[in-house]
Amino acid sequence: MIKKFQQTIKAPWFKIGLGIVIFTIISTCAPRRVRGPFKPKPCLECHSKKLGEFKKAYIHSPMEKKDCEACHLRHGRLPVKSLKERGARL
Repeated sequence: MIKKFQQTIKAPWFKIGLGIVIFTIISTCAPRRVRGPFKPKPCLECHSKKLGEFKKAYIHSPMEKKDCEACHLRHGRLPVKSLKERGARL
């Protein structure tokens, strides 16, 4: 029985199979690469149409400072038109 086991270990198919098993175990147990959190970008990077507003005679003061969040809530991938306050309270 020991001789048969030793012959099996020497067989090339056994080494290939053992290699596949070890690779499978290592690859399934390895931690997955975690995708980083959403990184906020400057507002004008996505809202490039607003760049024309800088050429107007009157420029909204927070926009002049590129501080959109003074009036608007920051949003992520989903476009949301939301002001922090309504009406003249801004």
